[in-house]
Amino acid sequence: MLQSVQEKSGTKVIPPYTFTYFTDGSFTLPGYSKSHTNHWGFNNGLLINTATDFNSVGTYGTTYRSPATDVRHQKIGSIASIQYPTGGVTRFIFEPHTFAKEVMLKRWDGEDSHAINQRAGGLRIKEIHSYDNVTGPVVSKKYYYLSNFNPASPDTSTAVLSSGILGGRAKYYWPDYMPLPDNAGINVEEEIFSTQSVLPASENSMGSHLGYSQVVERTSTEGWTIHKFSNFDNGYRDNAPSGFIQPSSTPYQPYNSTAFQRGKTLVQERYFQNGKLASKSEISYTLVGTATDNARAVKASTAYLCNTFNSVFEATGYVIDVRKFFPSQEAKYTYDQDNVASFVAETASKSYWPNGQLYISGQTDSRGRTLKTWYKYPPNLVAAPGPAMTLANIIATPFEVFQYTGTEAAPSAIKLQTVTFNSTAPYLPSKVESKLGASGATNTDIEFLTYDPRGNLLTYKEKNGLTTKLDYYQTSDAGKTDLLKQRTLADGASRSQATSYNYTPLIGVQAITDPNSKTINYDYDEFGRLITVKNPNGNARASYCYNYAGQLTPCTALAPTGSIAPSGLVLIGIPGALPVTLVEFEATKVEKFVQLSWSTTIETNSERFDIERSVDGKKWNTLGAVAAKGQSSDNQNYEFSDNAPNREGENLYRLKMIDKDGTFAFSRIRSVTFNSSEKVALYPNPVTIGEKLTLLTDDLDKIATIKIFDTSGRMVHQSNPTREINTTRLAPGLYMVQITYTDGSLSTHRVVKQ
Repeated sequence: MLQSVQEKSGTKVIPPYTFTYFTDGSFTLPGYSKSHTNHWGFNNGLLINTATDFNSVGTYGTTYRSPATDVRHQKIGSIASIQYPTGGVTRFIFEPHTFAKEVMLKRWDGEDSHAINQRAGGLRIKEIHSYDNVTGPVVSKKYYYLSNFNPASPDTSTAVLSSGILGGRAKYYWPDYMPLPDNAGINVEEEIFSTQSVLPASENSMGSHLGYSQVVERTSTEGWTIHKFSNFDNGYRDNAPSGFIQPSSTPYQPYNSTAFQRGKTLVQERYFQNGKLASKSEISYTLVGTATDNARAVKASTAYLCNTFNSVFEATGYVIDVRKFFPSQEAKYTYDQDNVASFVAETASKSYWPNGQLYISGQTDSRGRTLKTWYKYPPNLVAAPGPAMTLANIIATPFEVFQYTGTEAAPSAIKLQTVTFNSTAPYLPSKVESKLGASGATNTDIEFLTYDPRGNLLTYKEKNGLTTKLDYYQTSDAGKTDLLKQRTLADGASRSQATSYNYTPLIGVQAITDPNSKTINYDYDEFGRLITVKNPNGNARASYCYNYAGQLTPCTALAPTGSIAPSGLVLIGIPGALPVTLVEFEATKVEKFVQLSWSTTIETNSERFDIERSVDGKKWNTLGAVAAKGQSSDNQNYEFSDNAPNREGENLYRLKMIDKDGTFAFSRIRSVTFNSSEKVALYPNPVTIGEKLTLLTDDLDKIATIKIFDTSGRMVHQSNPTREINTTRLAPGLYMVQITYTDGSLSTHRVVKQ
């Protein structure tokens, strides 16, 4: 068995992945092709004496093919642990399969139940423990395969019936099997005995001989998670064969299988340690295709009786279903811990084209508002080159993406994006266009002008701008073929700018030279890992270390002089849902006043827009109101002028969008500053936040601390590096977020809490 995997390069090595397995000094696996196996081919430690044991045909299965009573027979050779190059270890504990139900001999008739759990062949995961090699806490997961479970009063004892269902009943002896004789009026009975079951033909879920309807997961860091799966007992039984001619039937004759529908997640419920429901997901599925999407098959045989010319026949007709079984809806519920009857619900829906491609996706929030997107592909394009693309199996890229509300028969348009393809092979895209609303103008987003014979894009234009030219390495450039060599912006113009690229074959980018002939170089180690990014002067501007257990790799020292900018940081606020579909809101300084403009594409039951201004983000004054259209699916444009702004500093503006039912939501905030001493306007405008502030950064390890100050300079938050900051306790107002980096540099960002 595999003991380790280690990466080497010359004399350098990386610590290995190492694997251990369950062993026991008194047990060994039998030799190859020995008979120590149960119904399902797993070791049971029972050696058959072929001279005598085959005579006990009636009890052969229960005597010699039952699961092992000593679990060590099944566990030998199962993986016990994985140790990683970093020193961390994951350990695994397995246990035998159990079941409390099994399908009947005629599997389409249902399941037989057992009063106590039965053991089956093979193993299932019981526990997974992960920990590092220093001081980190152990993270443990335990799994329970139970038909009933109450997280408020958990009972995980072995007395609880298993949720496992055995996908086929083993049978070795048929004393009165009846095939079909060729002459009418003759009855033929056969006595059949087989030393091996044919159970691989009776799959349960995902090809296994046994599947579970419910699995309970317990983690050491959280609470309980209950997973429920499609199975025989909740609507996913196999179907009877299309027909058969012999009077008898066996569990080994063909049938119309629905195994591809079993083993799918139906429900996932998460509970806190105290047993209270935290969240739930419910998933529904649909068969994609038609009932005739199948392959018809027949299993037939004939035999002569006792060296005579009398024949008997067996034949079963069945179908192999080739339809797809995809999710059609997922409903997610998040519950209030003080009142479980109060929850927030979101529903995502999907429908598909007959070939399985996504047709319509929809998202519905707790207020019942649904945003949908439909997709159309080359097979749905009647005009050229749709049929030719379909014939060439070039069908993945949609030629139409349409966002809307309402029904498919009468949609209210939000945005339409179309892709035009070249009319000749290989049918590459030539243009992408978009349109806002039902009556908006069609805009060209990008034009793909030319391609080379290998299909690489050579020239393109964005939004009717200047041409960008792309050059590539050729087939003569070993290890670099088709990689980008140079990008030229505004090709052919006097202000064109070219950036060139070079590569280390099979590794990655080696150098990038900007339009000013300044080159950034990238160095790699023997294993192809990036270790240093160097400035044009050769000094390191970034250094990467790869520390493994017992093998510390020092980082290249950064340049001691000059300034090194920290990695980019992006602050993201999560706004609430808007009563209208606001596609644009801008505030512009025009001489001594401020011009506000905004536009919408969808309005439903909308009453008005209140325009509010603030100088500190806390106190907001209403400057006026603009009536909304109320009901509209077209582009609507609005304007408002603030003729008396604060000319001594910053002005913050927002829209309060109010529905006729009194509900409202705020837009993002826009900022305009009047200050004669400043030569540039402040940009970007403040980030608007709600209950949390999200930091997007390339490397969180480069941040030392995060501080938030209010307008009086008082620190209201301080924390170590984290990607999400809970801001629910901050009062509405303007704040400054100060990021201190490990190299001593600082960056500040304005945010507004509404």
